[in-house]
Amino acid sequence: NIPLLGWAIWCAGTVFIDRKNHIKAVTGCDKLARQLNESKSKSLWVCPEGTRTPDGRMRPFKKGGLVLAIDTKLPVVPMAVCGAYDVMQKHS
Repeated sequence: NIPLLGWAIWCAGTVFIDRKNHIKAVTGCDKLARQLNESKSKSLWVCPEGTRTPDGRMRPFKKGGLVLAIDTKLPVVPMAVCGAYDVMQKHS
């Protein structure tokens, strides 16, 4: 509910994955893989832990982002965002 954020995300071509519906998630990942293979830009940002937690602790990683990197033969550059929980807790 941040003004203009949804519009900016849409303009960036963001593909959201429906994690609650397995069939839609697979369809979304397939669409994303096609877009990455067809695109000149090969950037993808994945949050492998899935979502923020109420206490700021890391959750187990999900395999979708890694599978997508393997399927598209894209390199993986690990990154970490430190202190995000301290700045903006879940549901804030």
